[in-house]
Order: sequence, then C-alpha cells, then structure tokens
Amino acid sequence: MGWSFDRNESEEQPALEQAAPEQSPLGQPTAAPAENAELVALIHDMKLDTLMGDMRPMHRAILTSPLLLPLHEPPHDGRLRYITFNDDSTMCVFTDEAHLRAFCADMANLPAQVAVVPVSGAMLCAMAMRGELALLAINPHSNEHYAMPPHVFRVLAHDYVPSSVADSEIRSQQMVVARPLSGLPSQEELQAWHVVLAQNGATAAFWFNLLLEDVQELRYAIGVECAPEQFETLQSKLVQAWFGKWPVNTPLWVQHLSLDEVSQGIRQGGTPIYP
Repeated sequence: MGWSFDRNESEEQPALEQAAPEQSPLGQPTAAPAENAELVALIHDMKLDTLMGDMRPMHRAILTSPLLLPLHEPPHDGRLRYITFNDDSTMCVFTDEAHLRAFCADMANLPAQVAVVPVSGAMLCAMAMRGELALLAINPHSNEHYAMPPHVFRVLAHDYVPSSVADSEIRSQQMVVARPLSGLPSQEELQAWHVVLAQNGATAAFWFNLLLEDVQELRYAIGVECAPEQFETLQSKLVQAWFGKWPVNTPLWVQHLSLDEVSQGIRQGGTPIYP
C-alpha cells in the first residue's frame, strides 16, 4: 500500500477553519469523541450481519461523527493536505486513535510530519466526492472496517442516506425526482442492465435518484420505456441484476415511463443509460 501526498483541500467552510487548531502530530495523543463508540459498534454489527440489514443508522452516524483524518502536514490557512492510499484512490479515516495507530503500525515509510485532524463524516464524504476517489475507508485493516464506494459517499455528501431493503415500501409523503446525485452506475452495473433491457423489449432507460425529503433518504432508480406488458418482467430482472452487483442493501426503484409529467421529468433530469 502506497502513500500519496498531493491531495489538497481548500475549504471556505468555517467548520474546517475551526478544526485546524485541534490537529496534533501522530506521536501525541489525539482523543476521539466518546460518541464514536456507537459508530464502531454499528459498523461491527453490520459486518456480522450476512444479510446486510438496515444500514441507515450507521450511515446517519457517519454523517454526524467527527472522524480522524491523517494529514501529510498540519493544516495551514484552512488547507488540508490529506494522505491517499491504494494508488491514490482511497481516503482512509479512523473512528479513534487506537484504530489509526494499528493501521500505521506496520508502515516503515510513515512520513515524519503526519498530523491528525478531526473532521465531520459529512465533510469527509464531500472531500472524497470532490476528489473523485474510488473509496472512503473507515478503520481499514480492522474488524470495524467499512469502505464506501462513490454511490454511497456521494449520497452522504448531499446530506441524504441510502434507503434500506428492510423498509422496501415507500411511506414518504415528500418524494422528489432528482438528477443522479449519487453519480453514474459502474460499468459492471451498466453492462448487466444493458443485457436485461435488450432482451426484454426496452426502448430507452434513464438513471435518476428518488429523494424522500421528509426522512432525508435516497433511492437509486431507473426509468424504463417499454410496452406496458413488458414492464413487470423488466422490473424484476433489473432488480435481480442490481442485487447481484451492488454492495449495499438498498432497493432499486424502477419506474415505467409514459407521457405523464413525472415521466417527462425523469427523461429531462435523468442520465440516459440505454440504448
């Protein structure tokens, strides 16, 4: 695993300016807030749940938790120079000093000037989104490790959490069709869906997000143009392909597109993914 030191963050938000004086060298104690114990327990329980149950409490805890971010040097004038790993693709953050020290223990090339700063989970997700990183990893190389792909940390960066299969029925009274805040599907997902769409009579498909405003949750969604009699089959097979590729237990919403106002909004605001 390599280190990279060329990730810069210039922040105008006051929260980052306030965080800077709290930095400390890795050689000195860095206290993590006691409430992070709840986040550690939620991550640990999630890893033990082979069916990946309701992940909303964990994601909400990440949003509000102050996590420890190792830096190449102390913050200066509101600028962070944070370290990335795995060929500059992964940001690693930690819930507490013990997990940080365990991760760094076997690294002979640990820079001498590493500093640590507490940053909110919401801000870290925004940083990972702006940096176009492949993963945001919490407590890597531990039993309390959780790695978020872009579809997840982009959602949290917009202050939403992915919905859960544990609550598949939509009960929200404030649903909004939105452009894909979560970013585009992976190539693996797109290829699987293209096969389903091509084999089942679809003429077009659009990727979008469905926002449940009253609970601040997001559902990943596909709008499909097809004959009405084909929709039920398409819906089932698209969902099956989704769960074969997707690492988070979140339902896929499939919408049949007609000539109504909602369908037109999906065509205009969504991202075409087929043909």
